[in-house]
Amino acid sequence: MTGRRCRCVGIYFCILLAAGGAQVPVARERKLIEAALAESRGRVSGPLGAAAKLGIPSTTLESKIKALKINKHRFKTG
Repeated sequence: MTGRRCRCVGIYFCILLAAGGAQVPVARERKLIEAALAESRGRVSGPLGAAAKLGIPSTTLESKIKALKINKHRFKTG
């Protein structure tokens, strides 16, 4: 890498590519978030939540869920 650092915390969201400094595409980001939500059964925060699995703060994940219009409730199981 060229010494540039991303402001985001999670490696899944802000992997800067050496070739162009591009971030993870939105479609890929959505799939990563949805996979983490499915694995955590819709839980966002806490040690078993999706944010912990992705390595980002739960507030950041909540913002990304809202921005991407992901319905986190559909991953909850009764």
